[in-house]
Parts: sequence; C-alpha cells; structure tokens
Amino acid sequence: MKTLLTIFITTIFGISYAQNYSLLSTNRQCLFNDGNYCLRIDSIATNNADTEYYNYKQILDYNGCFRYSHTSWLGKFVTKSNNNVWNFIDTNNDTLILKPNFAIGAKWYAGNVFSASDTARIDSVYQTTFLGITDSIKSIKVYGNNFTKQILISKNYGIIKFIDINDKYTTLALAGITNPNVGLQNLNGADVFDFQTGDEFHTVYYNHTYLNPGNLKIEEYTKHSIVSSIANSLGITIVDSMYKVKKTYQRIYINNVPIETTST
Repeated sequence: MKTLLTIFITTIFGISYAQNYSLLSTNRQCLFNDGNYCLRIDSIATNNADTEYYNYKQILDYNGCFRYSHTSWLGKFVTKSNNNVWNFIDTNNDTLILKPNFAIGAKWYAGNVFSASDTARIDSVYQTTFLGITDSIKSIKVYGNNFTKQILISKNYGIIKFIDINDKYTTLALAGITNPNVGLQNLNGADVFDFQTGDEFHTVYYNHTYLNPGNLKIEEYTKHSIVSSIANSLGITIVDSMYKVKKTYQRIYINNVPIETTST
C-alpha cells in the first residue's frame, strides 16, 4: 500500500511540472502593447501526439486592406508536443521552435522564421513582477542572421514578451490578462452601456452637398441627457426614461461662411 501511494504522488507532481512554462492557455485572454494584439485560443485540435492551437480570427491590416480571414500574429497555428516543445507556423509555413522546459544554457535549432537556420538558447531564469504578479520568468534568445530576438515566458502565465510571427519585426509586451483580471482589459457590454442618470450625449449632424447653390452646408448639434436608468442582471444599464433634449442648434453655411444660426 505504501508503494502504491508513493507512485501516485510522484505521478501528480510529474503532471504539475509538465505544465510549467506553458506558452498558451485555453482559459485565459491576453492583450499585448496597446490592446491591438490579442491572444485568445478559441479552438484546439489533436494531430497524433501533438495539440494544435488556433488563435481567434482578428481584423488586421494587410497592405491597406482590413480583413478578418488572415492569420493572427501567432501565425497560422501553434503545435505543442507532450514534452512541451512548441512550433509556431507562420503564413509562409516557416516554423519557430521553442523549448521552454530546457535548462539555462541549452541550445537548439529554432526553425526558419527569421533566417534560413535560426538557433535558440535559454538565456536566463529569474523572478520578477509584471502586472502586479510575481512569477518566475525564462528568457529565450533567438539568433538569426545578424540579429537577436528575446522571448520571455512566465512559469504560470505564459507569454510575457514575444514577436509578431508574420511581420518578424513587431515586439509584443504583455499589457493585460484575464483569470485573474489584471492590467488592460477588453471592453464588455457592461462597460460600453454603463449609462447613469445625468450622463450627456453630444451629437453633430452634417449635411454638405456641392449640388446646392452657393455650396450650402447645414450643421445640426444636439445635447441630450439621461433622465433615469436601471441596470439589468448582467450589469448593462437600460435607459428607463428617454433622453431629454437640453440644447440644440442649426447653423447654415454658404461657401463656409455662417449665415444663419437657430438655437433652442
């Protein structure tokens, strides 16, 4: 019985250790830089012994066109092996290989994302505080042709510093996470519709057409305020009484010269 208990405890600790320095998590959203770069794994797949991670589709700028159908900054997808080896596949099917469980000083072939043959090395391990969280950090240096990229991995929270896999130049720094919610957070419905009694809405309407004689332009301004409001069970505010108009004006221009203004 004592032998069985020892084996059981060893198995538990072995599983726990395997989760250290895991780069991606399915139960946490991460925002980087000013929030334009987001990490939220919305689907996974199994390919033999590997797990494939897919970041959610994002609206990104590609040569002046904003599309949601392209790959994210993580690349097309990411694979993780049972021994915590990660492969990031970019839009050209090039690969960045990271091995965060290796010891300090360990080196390996890191793929071909940055050059024909990249190498990587565990540079250091240290404890630091980020977003108010204290954790152990591994620094990985990736070496290509005449450059060095640094990647920082938190033992319990994943990526702290990374690179846009697709453009190869943009450095990403962690700005906020969920679970726990610290740092920069995405807006939700309760944030957007957090209306309170007395809040004001200022709207301006422009009507400008060159077909009108004398280049006529009409500008209308309205200021409303909320008379009363209530919050539902989700924390989203519902306007109980419609806006009360506090001030309006209409201004008419000809050739950008105001000729008439009416106010109420």
